[in-house]
Amino acid sequence: MSFSLSDLANKVSNYFKAVEIIEKLPGWNLRVIYYSLDKKIVKKFMMIGEDDLLVNILKNIDTQDAADCIAEMEWRRGGYMMILIGERVRKQVLKRLVPGEKAEILRRVRDYQEELECQWPDGILEEYIKGERFPGHYPKTIKKCVVCKEGYLLGESVLTADCWKHSFHNRCRQEDGVCPKCQEEESNRGSEQ
Repeated sequence: MSFSLSDLANKVSNYFKAVEIIEKLPGWNLRVIYYSLDKKIVKKFMMIGEDDLLVNILKNIDTQDAADCIAEMEWRRGGYMMILIGERVRKQVLKRLVPGEKAEILRRVRDYQEELECQWPDGILEEYIKGERFPGHYPKTIKKCVVCKEGYLLGESVLTADCWKHSFHNRCRQEDGVCPKCQEEESNRGSEQ
């Protein structure tokens, strides 16, 4: 089945038709599709669309439009999307938001992460998105990268090491998330015995 861009714009009169058409056009430029749809349909899609497709759209549209879309989402979905869009896009989105919107989006991310924390050892997430501050129950040793010793910037991913006491930046991530500090300490203990 083939569609021209004008067919897409003219035939899409509701959300379900939009999804049906987008799913049949896997090679299409998501940016072009997004900007050709009626804004009411786009808004509905951002509220209830499939996560994978939505993340791909958010990664491919202008950063300001992605920020606007996320700002209009229900809090849980907006927080979840901020995690899924990845660090590079997340940091760009945060730069585009005015202070009040930025604070609200960061609150949504924090609230969403708090819901997830009960599923992880000691309430520490495998990947935590840095907000204004770390949760009080996170160890101080997680607040700086175990490899480069630098702290985390707003919106950066904090990747928890396998020891659950240390962390990495994305750029410093170690193979299989193994903590080099704890691994060295373990190795030193083993050689002393």
